[in-house]
Amino acid sequence: MNSYDQVATFITHHPGVTAKAIMAETGLGPYAVRHILAALAERDVICREQKKTQPLCWWPCQPMQQSSEPLWHQLREKAEGLEKKGFWHRAATVWMQAFDATHDERLRYRATLKRSRCLEKASRPGEAYEGVAIAAVEGIDVWNM
Repeated sequence: MNSYDQVATFITHHPGVTAKAIMAETGLGPYAVRHILAALAERDVICREQKKTQPLCWWPCQPMQQSSEPLWHQLREKAEGLEKKGFWHRAATVWMQAFDATHDERLRYRATLKRSRCLEKASRPGEAYEGVAIAAVEGIDVWNM
């Protein structure tokens, strides 16, 4: 059983568990647990909840019903297709439409996370070009040499 399965199984058997308890039970370090929790939450395996008097707790997610929010799921598929093509700004716009299309807090939270990720990827600068640029020197005719 890999670390992801170990953490997911532990949360399933102990709903409402904190990250500290996960670290104590699995023997994983804080960086590994943080990374695994983020990955499992993005895949909708686990959900998080925080109340004013309690620390951040992790719960197993209930499976989503496609029929419960058909417009949201349609927009999600469209946004994920745009993400695969690298159209980050357009995908962020569709995620905002998905946010507006539902009143389910879990779906809205997911749309917000995905939109933030798209905007972050869109704002990254491209790689620097280190090739030769076209240059013109007065008095030299390169084409007729």
